[in-house]
Amino acid sequence: MSRFGILAISKGGRKMSFLQPYLAAAVLPLGFEIGLAVWKKHRGIPVSVWRAVGLFVCGLYVTEVLLLTGIPVLQDFLLGYTVPIAANLQTADYNIWLFHAFSMNRVDLWLNVFLFVPLGMFVPALWKRGARKRAMLCSSVLAGALLSASIEWMQLWNTRFSDVNDLFCNTLGAFCGGLLWLLFTCRRKSAIPQVPVPRFLKAEAPLYFLLLYAGFFLLCMPYGI
Repeated sequence: MSRFGILAISKGGRKMSFLQPYLAAAVLPLGFEIGLAVWKKHRGIPVSVWRAVGLFVCGLYVTEVLLLTGIPVLQDFLLGYTVPIAANLQTADYNIWLFHAFSMNRVDLWLNVFLFVPLGMFVPALWKRGARKRAMLCSSVLAGALLSASIEWMQLWNTRFSDVNDLFCNTLGAFCGGLLWLLFTCRRKSAIPQVPVPRFLKAEAPLYFLLLYAGFFLLCMPYGI
């Protein structure tokens, strides 16, 4: 079973409509962000249209990453199209050794790095504006590591190969993206406005990604309704 992204057609019996996975992933974070924007408006906290556009593009990007990596969704489990983790472990359909000679493919490694560069830029741009440089960079690295780790874990449930090299390269890509954002904002000091926000809003980014991932997993219907 394999899924492809926005420019390709699904294979392996999957008959997803063009927009269905994107709509599935967007439902939960969209409701969350709309409610949060209304709350901010009532509290006098600025709500940026450009940030809303950034959240939309970020959601499309993360959904595309999930499609490209082919993680299983709830419908795969319900229809019995997944493989028990124990079976994958017995067939050695994974790699836990960093830079293992037999699992390394230089093209794949570089693609895995570049794939997560946008994520490393989205996180500080959308949620860490005004934060210290170290906090910006750490947030990018943490987001890349957690998203990649969740993908590699989910791939243990299907026929995809789980590789610690992918985790390393994805995290490196997020780090590079965060570094690029820092270099950009260092040249444009006005790009990081110091806007005070309530402390609990620091949980907005984790909730956004969690809801997006949950929506994709629960509501994506690759085999139709």
